[in-house]
Amino acid sequence: MINLDWGLGGPRAAITAAMWADTERFTANEPWQAVFHNSLWVCYRQLLPLDVAVIEWQEEFDLNDEGVAVLRSLYQRRSASMQAVIPVEPWEREVITRGQARDDPGLSAARDALGSIGIALGTHDQRL
Repeated sequence: MINLDWGLGGPRAAITAAMWADTERFTANEPWQAVFHNSLWVCYRQLLPLDVAVIEWQEEFDLNDEGVAVLRSLYQRRSASMQAVIPVEPWEREVITRGQARDDPGLSAARDALGSIGIALGTHDQRL
């Protein structure tokens, strides 16, 4: 979605299609093809069943079996928690940070991505 500053997403993003949950299904006030074309493509993975979404993430990010285990664990714990922030378990942190220096851009990106959904990579993290 293009925002009003001609960037992608963000707090000033333009709404191009209204979507909402209706019990166990996702619906919209426009034909589904128009919804997908206008904005659903941004979050289609979030609407997939977990097993299908995990396969998509595994392929796109070349995750090994440990990475998939971390993904499943984080998803299940985040979904089950009512807390604003949940910590990454030590074994998950070990898999995420293995082979990365503290200032590695990939580690920073992981910290930011996890923080944006309420998962703290470690107690020393400034960004939650």
